Amino acid sequence: MHKQLRSTYRYHYWYLYLEKCDSCITFNLITLLTVCFSPDREIFRNRMALFTPKNHPWKPTTGYETTDAFPVPSLPVTSQRMLPCYIPNGMCTAPLRFPNLVEGFNRSPIHAARAALSTRYESSKWLENHNSLMEEVSANLSISQAIRENLDNLVREEKEKLKACKIDDEGTKNTKVATLNWLVSKVDELSSVQEKVIGENEEWQDCRRKLQACIQGIEAPLQIAQECLFHRESRNKSELVNDKVEQMLLKEVETFRQKQKDLDKYLEQCEIQLIQGRKIQSELENFLRNVQWIALVDRSDKEIKRIAESKSWMEEFQCLAKKSDLAITSSKHLRKQIDAIVNEMTQDVLKTWNETNDAFSEKRTHVKQAIDEIEYGLKKIKNEIFNVEKNLKYLKTNKGIFNELQQGQDLLESLLRTKRNLESELSSKINSLFIDDKKCMTIRNCYPIIMTANH
Repeated sequence: MHKQLRSTYRYHYWYLYLEKCDSCITFNLITLLTVCFSPDREIFRNRMALFTPKNHPWKPTTGYETTDAFPVPSLPVTSQRMLPCYIPNGMCTAPLRFPNLVEGFNRSPIHAARAALSTRYESSKWLENHNSLMEEVSANLSISQAIRENLDNLVREEKEKLKACKIDDEGTKNTKVATLNWLVSKVDELSSVQEKVIGENEEWQDCRRKLQACIQGIEAPLQIAQECLFHRESRNKSELVNDKVEQMLLKEVETFRQKQKDLDKYLEQCEIQLIQGRKIQSELENFLRNVQWIALVDRSDKEIKRIAESKSWMEEFQCLAKKSDLAITSSKHLRKQIDAIVNEMTQDVLKTWNETNDAFSEKRTHVKQAIDEIEYGLKKIKNEIFNVEKNLKYLKTNKGIFNELQQGQDLLESLLRTKRNLESELSSKINSLFIDDKKCMTIRNCYPIIMTANH
């Protein structure tokens, strides 16, 4: 094996040295030199195959036996010249001699005895060493005592500081608890104010719906009154009179329109008040959200102290509370006024409606009475005409009474003229009664005015 490797090494002094070494060390050094100086990778693999231990049936394979080492590339000339073991070719010099790693260097028993005697100490040296150790112990103990006393003082001071800090922390904790309780009370106070504002806003929403319902409820009676006026325009002759019914219908239309305008104004005030209430509610919600986060969720000392010592926060709190109370008071007062006015308007509408119905009833009574009188007079006229015609028919045979016959003819013509007038007047009265009784009063009686008044 050594003969196969001899030709591969550049420097023979390595081989001369390795022959004297143990086989195991030789194998390791040969492997190292092969890795360092082999220029060819294939040659390196072939060389490593010679020293790779083979597998045995009783020895499991661990994996490193078949592992190929990556060869180190050859060093450049500059690097090779810097190596301490480098010797140029052709240089006549003696190779380096390395010590024997196995046997060590040879020493005789005499030399060993001399060396053993030279290592003994004298008694004075022993005593001096003992005294120096004792002095060192005393010095260290004195220094340690001073340092220990200083450390004890420092520990005592730190304990006092910790105790003072604990007392301060307890005081701070008590202050924090008191501040938190104060904040919670303020939060509860504002929460109650917020609930009042929310309730007042809900009342205003109900008031707005009530006003809108009133405006819509007045629209139907207004249309009925206008329709009644339109129907009464179809009356004939003497029935086209500006009677009490027509005056009441005109008054009803004017009243309903005026009430609608007034309700529209109150509806605008209601919208403005509702916007203001929602604005105050939003401000309260934002303020309470920040305070509740600090007092109930965050609970940081910095924020609690900032709120407790902040004058602007207290001013904002008082301003919001005062503003909310004033808004609630004025809102309730205005809402009561609107409710009273709406109730008064409802009563006025109902009163005007009933007065118009009473006027229709009175008019119907007068018309019926007039129709009865006209029918009675027409009946008499018809009887008189019948008698006059019968007498004239008899007098026409007697030619001696011309003047009486002429008077009878004139009377008959007058009676016929009166009959026509009575019949025309009766037709107008019946038409007027039909318009008032069937067209106007039927619509008015079918409309539930009580429901409008209740709204």
